[in-house]
Amino acid sequence: MPDGPCEQGSAPAASARTPHSPARLSDSSYLLTGAAVFVLALTVQFWLYAWMLQGPVRSGDLEQARPAVTRWVKTALVYQTVVLVASGAYVVILASGHPRGLAWVAPAIGAVIGTALPLQLAVVTIMRTARRL
Repeated sequence: MPDGPCEQGSAPAASARTPHSPARLSDSSYLLTGAAVFVLALTVQFWLYAWMLQGPVRSGDLEQARPAVTRWVKTALVYQTVVLVASGAYVVILASGHPRGLAWVAPAIGAVIGTALPLQLAVVTIMRTARRL
């Protein structure tokens, strides 16, 4: 039996605390990333709306608005599907590592909400146009 501090290879040395892993993000990092992903998803969705839908729908011309709405709906569905699949994959991958707390889901929630909110604007605009025509 050794006298004094534990030798390497003894049970206390083997069960000693390991240093904090730099790979683990803090809760504030996850929340900040979630906010950034929210802004990015919101921006992409607004850009799609402005690029594909805003002009034709506001023109009041049904012949121009109808194909624009169809193209935008298809594009929005593809984009929403990509976001949902990526968010789901993110949650599955991170959940398998058993992260502490709930902040780690913030990027996935930010992405989903960031794509959903601009859809409300588009639907309201389409409904207003439909009533006018």
